[in-house]
Amino acid sequence: MKIIAVYPGRFQPFGKHHDETFEWLQSKFGKNNCFIATSDVVTPPKSPFTFDEKRSIISTYGLSNRLIKVKNPYK
Repeated sequence: MKIIAVYPGRFQPFGKHHDETFEWLQSKFGKNNCFIATSDVVTPPKSPFTFDEKRSIISTYGLSNRLIKVKNPYK
């Protein structure tokens, strides 16, 4: 059985602690079986970043190819 792990969140912004958590997921379920799910919802001041801005930040961790755009990351 193949397990797919999804790390959902707002990621406003994605930081080192998120990267460390995602690395742990990858160590448990495999690099190709893990994905980051976030939306394009912008509601300042709590959620100021667009999906494209979050993708840019996440790409600095080398994870932009693991990113999926969703309407609601918690559903």
